[in-house]
Amino acid sequence: MNLVTEHEWTEAQIMRLPDVGGKYELVEGELVVVAAGREHEDVILALNRHLIPFVTRHDLGPIYQASLGYWMKNGNLRSPDISFVAKDRLNDMTRDPKGFLHGSPDLAIEILSPPNTVEAMKKKARDYFESGSRLVWIVAPDDQTVTVLRPDGSERTVTGTLTGEDVIPGFSLDVSELFR
Repeated sequence: MNLVTEHEWTEAQIMRLPDVGGKYELVEGELVVVAAGREHEDVILALNRHLIPFVTRHDLGPIYQASLGYWMKNGNLRSPDISFVAKDRLNDMTRDPKGFLHGSPDLAIEILSPPNTVEAMKKKARDYFESGSRLVWIVAPDDQTVTVLRPDGSERTVTGTLTGEDVIPGFSLDVSELFR
């Protein structure tokens, strides 16, 4: 849902917006709020149950939730449902300690929920890749699949074992765990 158009948004203004039960993004100058339902949140919780302990145990870097925005090179502000930034890259990303990051996470995870489409998520993925992401997962609860996208344009749909590839080395998860 687009909230306001034809307005130059500053980071401070976006951060002062009220909690409307969703996340804010700035896309091509338009402020957009993205709301999610229970299924969406259940998938986020399932991913967090597996990702956070793994990256913490291996001291790989932080996992962030949708409230953290990333300024893309094209000026869009994107807020993946879950994101991971490798600890060696975190120090290179500029930000006000209370603000958004400039750059893109190593791994951006988006969960499909109405009215999102795979094509809309692939457009977001292009923003992520152009700004430095190395891997994007698009989780589709209706199909119980994860589409894995790489910056070289390759993609594959996973129904079995999802891995962190070279971004979160050693991480693996059976996709069915996300939908229990």
